[in-house]
Amino acid sequence: MRNEPQTLHEIELKLCLTPEFLANFSQQFATFNNNFQDEQQLISTYFDRVDLALSQQKAIVRTRENRKNGDSQFSQTVKLKGVVTGGIHNHLEINTPLANNALNFQKFAENSGLALPSILQAGEEKHFQPLFCTDFQRKTWLVPFSHSQIEIALDVGCVRAGKQTTPLVELEFELIQGDPLDLIAFVFQHITQNGAVLCGINKAKRGYALALGQMPAPVDFDALWQRFMANAHTPQEQIAALLPLEQHLIDQILNLGIANFSQNIPALRQVIMAFMALYQNELNARLAYVQAFERLPEAVRMKLPSSTLEDFLYAQQNAYGFALSLAQALTETNDSQAVAQSLWQWLYHNVELKRMLVKTLLNLAQS
Repeated sequence: MRNEPQTLHEIELKLCLTPEFLANFSQQFATFNNNFQDEQQLISTYFDRVDLALSQQKAIVRTRENRKNGDSQFSQTVKLKGVVTGGIHNHLEINTPLANNALNFQKFAENSGLALPSILQAGEEKHFQPLFCTDFQRKTWLVPFSHSQIEIALDVGCVRAGKQTTPLVELEFELIQGDPLDLIAFVFQHITQNGAVLCGINKAKRGYALALGQMPAPVDFDALWQRFMANAHTPQEQIAALLPLEQHLIDQILNLGIANFSQNIPALRQVIMAFMALYQNELNARLAYVQAFERLPEAVRMKLPSSTLEDFLYAQQNAYGFALSLAQALTETNDSQAVAQSLWQWLYHNVELKRMLVKTLLNLAQS
């Protein structure tokens, strides 16, 4: 979110939003008006080689034009392979200013002091070509919270690859300084309406899928469960494994889109059964969640409502009951459109967001 030369570990929490959430956003964040920073148009072009060698290394490189008040500033960014925990994205990022929108890998070497992959060395730019771009309006707020500084960014626009476009509506919370756990506590306190879901997919992944014409492949849930059971022997290991499993399932469903399930009863039934199995394992790990919550530092728990643990455990139980009701409704009515719509509303419900935030908090605190 910055343009000056620097190397940093970017830590941010991403939410995907519904149009209804966006419509109410100004009221939701009225209390932060005094912290309003900026509004700008950001046009980013993402590059890769013909053989997609950069993508295979889980890295991205982009140039960005920042338009504001009739002026443009240019920068380039490389993001290296990172870690996603729930909706928390943590990766190394190198930003450098540019005179124009052309790649200049020499700038990375001059400003980062890091050993980059060989394909990002100076002179290798000639092997890269533009693959897709993002074009969005960004509003930002810089908000103090506890002993941390958090930058809020609302991005509204699109991802574009050739003639193909897909909407982009995201809310990002970046830790400028302080404790990563404060990101979760902040969102927990201030995002109180329906219409937001933790997002494990970034803009680059959406762009690559669009540019390459890739529809997300259906998840092999049996293989996922086998991998989970093979690596989750203790209750603590189960907690660590259940979060990425659920986030992966949610991201997969959102990527495929509601139409894929409203017109496909077998696919919808498979997803519901996957949620039921997931939530049953969540209930089995109840004691481990209680113990993990009780191990949280007192300073962290003080930033959450006193009923957080009780509400979380209730939400875990309710999640299984809801998945069971979806399975029964689909069996009794075969109305896949209505059941898929109920599933979508559930995923974007604030109770579900808070349940996932608590799971993310517990995982980060244990790591």
